[in-house]
Amino acid sequence: MEILYIILNLLIINFVIVYIIDHSGIVFDLSKFLYTISGREWNYRMISKPWGCSVCMSWWISLIYLLFNVSFIYAIGLAAIFAILSVLISKMIGKVLELFNKI
Repeated sequence: MEILYIILNLLIINFVIVYIIDHSGIVFDLSKFLYTISGREWNYRMISKPWGCSVCMSWWISLIYLLFNVSFIYAIGLAAIFAILSVLISKMIGKVLELFNKI
């Protein structure tokens, strides 16, 4: 039962990560802000990995969370699975947002 609780937590964490990085626009605005305060011209470049990549952030945050809850081998395997799932989660969130925009 405990492993289901951990997986549910990871699923929620990954939904939040993917929404913030891929769909909210925060990373886009933050990268624009950082370029302007540094005095450089902003040419639509995003923040570098892992901060601007939902797969990378899903991997690292899942791995850190899992290292405190399960053994090392399971942590690496589950973190890899959830990093791959972040691509599917991003597509699901995109479809849901697209559906809400049509309404």
